[in-house]
Amino acid sequence: MRNILIVSGEGDAHTEYMGRILTEKRISYFLFPTNKYPFNAKITYTSEGCTLSYNGKFISLNNEWTIWNRRIFDPEFPKDFPKTLEDLVKEETRRTLQGIMITHSGLVVNNPLNNYCANNKSEQLKRAKNLGFRIPDTLITNEPNIARKFYEKHNGNIIFKMQKLPIIKYEDGIHKTVMTNRVLPNDLNNFNRISNNPSYFQELIEKKYEIRLTIIGNRLFPIAIYSQNSELSKDDFRRYDFDNVKYELVNIPKDIADKSLELVKQYRLSYSAIDLILTPKGEYVFLEINPNGQYLWTEEMSKTQITNVFADY
Repeated sequence: MRNILIVSGEGDAHTEYMGRILTEKRISYFLFPTNKYPFNAKITYTSEGCTLSYNGKFISLNNEWTIWNRRIFDPEFPKDFPKTLEDLVKEETRRTLQGIMITHSGLVVNNPLNNYCANNKSEQLKRAKNLGFRIPDTLITNEPNIARKFYEKHNGNIIFKMQKLPIIKYEDGIHKTVMTNRVLPNDLNNFNRISNNPSYFQELIEKKYEIRLTIIGNRLFPIAIYSQNSELSKDDFRRYDFDNVKYELVNIPKDIADKSLELVKQYRLSYSAIDLILTPKGEYVFLEINPNGQYLWTEEMSKTQITNVFADY
């Protein structure tokens, strides 16, 4: 039986739950907490091999280890560490961790190179369209007049979203982000600000429900998210309303399943999460693929045993 190296961070819910499942299955694993590296956790990489250690535990990495590339977290810096050097250390630690996984001769879920290729929203949409998915009409621009014409083309029924969910840290320690939002008539007054940053717009797709499709190997877990049952989550299910939004495992048509598996295969991913919309007319619309997407909350809300299958994989 193989050993599992989990590359993640302390306090990550997915990691903690997976650890409990692996322990129940008597599968040996080692958590390397990237948030503790390099100040407490240690890595030595040579042309002969790689060793990792943390909290008195030590492993020598070889091809009998499977790596779960769950997530690389930023280091936790000592209070007296120079702020001017933090970005340098973040970049060097990230490149070291990625290098270990890219060069590993055993299974890596997922190889960082494959994650990188699968992480561009424009490329995803083009590839999905080539596979036969319906995709939303999409515009990325920093020209206000072109954005206004796109708004008019769709009779004002468009949304604004980010290509990568940002975490904006303010000086008072508060963190904020930008969710998917409908573009409202009053927003037109601020369209000149589009020239400051590439802006991502899509036509508004009517929803019967949304689907977070988790794929592990060849196993598909399409979880319906009834986001339209709440005003809070209508435009973005990440504005969670667990009291009013139902989650359940559903069936999807074979052609949608086949296209999804082919997309994952083309990106050479062992794990991924695809976001789809089922329209009131019964049409499936591809939104994006997340090679390192979250799944645990869909498991908990739908009572679907995803982590158990993941551990077996």
